[in-house]
Amino acid sequence: ATALFGNTSGLGGSSGGNKHLVEFRAGRMTLKGRMVHPDKRKGLLYVYQGEDSLMHFCWKDRTTGEVEDDLLIFPDDCEFVRVNECTTGRVYV
Repeated sequence: ATALFGNTSGLGGSSGGNKHLVEFRAGRMTLKGRMVHPDKRKGLLYVYQGEDSLMHFCWKDRTTGEVEDDLLIFPDDCEFVRVNECTTGRVYV
């Protein structure tokens, strides 16, 4: 997380601050009780720093192009953690 919130004064420039700092193809899971269940849609997860200098954590449906989640994240406010109990894939919460 430190790299995401380090000195980003060089970011933005002519791109208006919309450059993705991290981007990868990712599905989505829904939390029901203590279990996560898969959403079969294909998606894209990315993080960018907006013009307001705030960090955005986003998930976009790759089929429709619709951004369904655009969450503001702050240093020490969130964690991206692997679910070790999942042995059949890569699941993070």
